Amino acid sequence: MTESAPSSYPAPKTQELSLLAKKIQQSDNAYVLVEIRKNPRLLSASTDAPTILQEGFRYNALHVAARWGNSQAAQIILSTVNGTSYMKSLYPDDPKPIRE
Repeated sequence: MTESAPSSYPAPKTQELSLLAKKIQQSDNAYVLVEIRKNPRLLSASTDAPTILQEGFRYNALHVAARWGNSQAAQIILSTVNGTSYMKSLYPDDPKPIRE
């Protein structure tokens, strides 16, 4: 079995995660969309678990969107992680096919 190479995207910095949480709270959904397209690791940590944006309650991006009633951001997040292009962008060299 061949292991895929780790993602080429950098781990987000704490400041980037805090800013993303703030922009979700402010309903700046254009920012949310642009930033998660630039670095999908804002949504998924290197362990493939959701990235924690707010410590304490351990909120990920979807939690923050729900908590602040930002249904558009929630839709952006869900649409992003649901698509095969998201996983392909994280692991472009993965030899296993991704089912649609």
